[in-house]
Amino acid sequence: MNMQAGFLRHRVEIQKATESQNTVGEAVKTWATAASVWARVSPLRGSEYFTAMQTKASVDTKITMRKNAFPTLSPKHRIRFGARIFDIESVIDVDGLGDAMEVNCKEQA
Repeated sequence: MNMQAGFLRHRVEIQKATESQNTVGEAVKTWATAASVWARVSPLRGSEYFTAMQTKASVDTKITMRKNAFPTLSPKHRIRFGARIFDIESVIDVDGLGDAMEVNCKEQA
């Protein structure tokens, strides 16, 4: 996949989970930015579902970036785009050459 100038026009943060302790000594999961990279954020589809007497929305999103931007990206990470948070479901090498990767995500509601 040849990425031309302007294709990667969104600045996203790749975040890694860390564990810390709160004031009473309990383990608390926090997120720290591991890298800030250029990417393309493309919504794929959205849906609504009814659970526990509430309607919830779900948006599937594809985020495309250069493979060398963060080569160890995995579902253990998450992506932040402005105020939006995306949970990573899969990371795919687009052309098998290691140039670009597509990250399939679900946006947190």
